[in-house]
Amino acid sequence: PSGESFLWRMDDYPWRQCVWNYHPEFEIHLIRHSSGLSYVGDFIGSFDAGQLVLVGSNLPHNWISPSIGKEKLLGRDIVVQFDPDRMRRTASELPELSNLEPLFQKAAFGLEFLGETAVKGAAILERMGGVDGILCLGGLIELLGLMAKSEEVRTLATPQFIAQFQPGRSQEMEILSKAL
Repeated sequence: PSGESFLWRMDDYPWRQCVWNYHPEFEIHLIRHSSGLSYVGDFIGSFDAGQLVLVGSNLPHNWISPSIGKEKLLGRDIVVQFDPDRMRRTASELPELSNLEPLFQKAAFGLEFLGETAVKGAAILERMGGVDGILCLGGLIELLGLMAKSEEVRTLATPQFIAQFQPGRSQEMEILSKAL
């Protein structure tokens, strides 16, 4: 949004933007309610409430809750998107942020945070929704710091997928979108 360095939003499900997609921004995705299937690159797995994932630039992703039928699930997700290059430029001027680079490199594959990291991360994301400005930015920095230090993490997409996927190949994305 204009005047902000990142986006924080709460999404209902289903919603027109909850589709198989990719974009240059990094995305932190928290499932607040529901269960279903998560798709991150070539990873397909189940999710439950509390799943916390960091998706890197141009990594296709989607979360589907097939069991809810036609009803709308309010506030199923919290999504944070930010420009990784802008964050890297900021980190180059603020030494306290220098430990984020390894996290950003691993995010290319999609990272799921587990255990206490997921619980603490969810609490930070929930808190960010009630504040704005510098307090919300502080929450993002706190969350990224938590993720950067965590050992409770698993990688989702395979190196083979990352090596072969080329953003912008719309025909492949249309086929995948129809199949999903």
